[in-house]
Amino acid sequence: MMKMQRKLEILIMRTHILFRFRRYGSYAPSHNYYGHDYNYQDHGYVTRSRTTKHYDYDSMNLMYSYQQLQLSQGTPIHKAQNLKLVPTAPRHSKPLLELCPQHFYLSCRSFWGVTVAFNQVDEERVKLAGPDRAAAEWVLRNEGSIKWTTSPAHLNDYNMLPRSDFEEYKLEEIDLSNTKVIDLGFEHLKNLKHLRKVKLYKCVSIMDDALKNLQHVKDTLEHLEIIDCPMITDAGLNHLIKLRNLKVLILSALQDVPDLNKSVNRLKSSMPWCHIVQTSDVEDLKT
Repeated sequence: MMKMQRKLEILIMRTHILFRFRRYGSYAPSHNYYGHDYNYQDHGYVTRSRTTKHYDYDSMNLMYSYQQLQLSQGTPIHKAQNLKLVPTAPRHSKPLLELCPQHFYLSCRSFWGVTVAFNQVDEERVKLAGPDRAAAEWVLRNEGSIKWTTSPAHLNDYNMLPRSDFEEYKLEEIDLSNTKVIDLGFEHLKNLKHLRKVKLYKCVSIMDDALKNLQHVKDTLEHLEIIDCPMITDAGLNHLIKLRNLKVLILSALQDVPDLNKSVNRLKSSMPWCHIVQTSDVEDLKT
């Protein structure tokens, strides 16, 4: 009885995954990816909806955990055919891997393709709408938030982006907390002339190249927070030395930095122009 119940659970899960990918997995980088004024609601994909986009990410924890494990080990997903169990995956991961390994790996690659599509720069879109608008779309597609120079309010809804006069809106702040952005997406920072603040809290997908790409805004960036980003290393922190205009740097809970105290002291000596804060109390920094 228990065996049949487990097989039924796996079948339901597999059907759910197939449905999600058939509905949303067709996104691919192309010049028509956004259109002139892309609206998720027009495509049956409502931004930040608890029953569509947000839920889709939650339902993909199995594939995402597998993807992150392979990224952290530097192993391409298509070569990891001998994996039997994902320690960080939900409880259904072992049966799914054992009973449907081929589908599991294909699903992982499909989900990774969606992640790339949500982060890759569309040069045609940049030319059409400008770098600030393209960067704002990238942040909001990944469920982050932004702030324009012309408004004190933060915007976290893709469908509330302005529909005209794109050149009048300039990005001042970007908050990528709890998003699934990857290093590739930080290429959107090119040619941003007004970005002053970037917040990276629990960005579990970013690695050192993300911090390297912050050099695109080295002349304007004044405030940077890097908190609980498990794949950032000392090599990534070294890229911050080139941010000559940075005034405040907050670092905390960087699991892949073996001695954060030592790293902070090194940065302080190399960046005397910047006030560097290190704390282990992440909860205080969330506000």
